[in-house]
Amino acid sequence: MDIDSISENPIQLSSSDWRCLLEIARHSIKYGLTYHIAPQLDLDKYSENVNQLAASFVTLKESSVLRGCIGSVEPRFPLVQDVANHAFAAAFLDKRFASINHIEEPVVHISISVVSNIHSLDFKSESQLVKKLGRFNCGIILYYEDRKATFLPEIWQQVSNEVEFLNRLKLELGFQRGQWSDEIRAAFYEVLAID
Repeated sequence: MDIDSISENPIQLSSSDWRCLLEIARHSIKYGLTYHIAPQLDLDKYSENVNQLAASFVTLKESSVLRGCIGSVEPRFPLVQDVANHAFAAAFLDKRFASINHIEEPVVHISISVVSNIHSLDFKSESQLVKKLGRFNCGIILYYEDRKATFLPEIWQQVSNEVEFLNRLKLELGFQRGQWSDEIRAAFYEVLAID
């Protein structure tokens, strides 16, 4: 599959579903401050929409500055539990930042991105991949051996062009600037997001 054949995001969420997910993310951070683990939710209390198997990212910002971001592109849990797990992880397990504390919790801004199906990208070289990246604004995953790295679509707003985007993503994958391997594979995905 290629960029031209991307399908509409199969996940449908109502405004009340989004409110529920944001409330769960906030609850998970508060719960983590007290119990130091993510809450295990009673899934029977939640709608079918938020109980569907789906992957998510939770991003935390304080005064528009990144404070934590954790997620997955592979669905492993019902969405509501996935959000709870990633909200806890973004607040307390993102190694780039100190844990969120009781003072920060009320002011930290929460964004949730729900990942769509992942589609492989076909390319033969780095330059061909760069050309394809310039045609859309999706999340991208790079795979190399047993490693993978991803950037959410919002990263496109922070880079000047697709070359910079790819270079930064290769750094996340553990490559040096300018380094390339023909064994690198790539995929793309869309997200539904709320903040």
